[in-house]
Amino acid sequence: ATASKRTRRTRKRGAAAESKKADDADDKDNDDDNDDGEDDTPRWKPVTKQQLLALLRGILAQPDSKEFQEPVDKRKVPDYYKSIEQPMDLHKVRVDIKKANLTTLTELRDRMALIRDNATEFNGDESDIAEQAQNLFKYTVDTMEEVYPGWQELERAYLEAKEDEDDDDDDDDSDPLLDVELDEDDDESEEGEIDVNDHRYAVKVIAKAKFSSRSRNSKQAAFEAFRREVEVMTQLNHRNIIKFYRTYEDRT
Repeated sequence: ATASKRTRRTRKRGAAAESKKADDADDKDNDDDNDDGEDDTPRWKPVTKQQLLALLRGILAQPDSKEFQEPVDKRKVPDYYKSIEQPMDLHKVRVDIKKANLTTLTELRDRMALIRDNATEFNGDESDIAEQAQNLFKYTVDTMEEVYPGWQELERAYLEAKEDEDDDDDDDDSDPLLDVELDEDDDESEEGEIDVNDHRYAVKVIAKAKFSSRSRNSKQAAFEAFRREVEVMTQLNHRNIIKFYRTYEDRT
């Protein structure tokens, strides 16, 4: 009787195990089905201002950060700002984070790389301060990878996907071809130019918010480059090139 009970118990356990395997297989199939229905947007949650400040606090706590916590004193090192085109220090990094001019891990890493490069350029590769800056940069990169494993590829893919999504939204919101009535002064038929009154116009809206993920300096540079491109386009006049007539810029 004892052996029989043991046999029944063993069979029950075996059945439970088989049932669990089946459930696991069903769950896996369901997961696979769900995966097939999901979009390709990378699973990356953007870092918050608090998370960036927490990383910065760790950087500031390093002994090698002492020389980089404040801007270089012009009175003590008058030649510094003549030699270094884009100064950077940890105080400015903190301000940029709080003002949302620095919003990604990539931007934080790039700021730390700039601190390192400036220290090396001004003081030389073999200087103590260059070594401290390199140590600080390495600490930053190592800590980011420890806290956010694989962050570089994940954040890059996320930002690219978001940019593509924003471009699609702009295309959806763009106006169709419109008939535009021009003033008589806008008739540019002289010297082989096209009589614009016989043509239709396309209106393209570019949101300035697309530049919001950039730092202040890079945002300004991007704006200037875009304006120069617009200026060049207005000067082009060829039958095989779409004629660019006018632009309007508002504060938003």
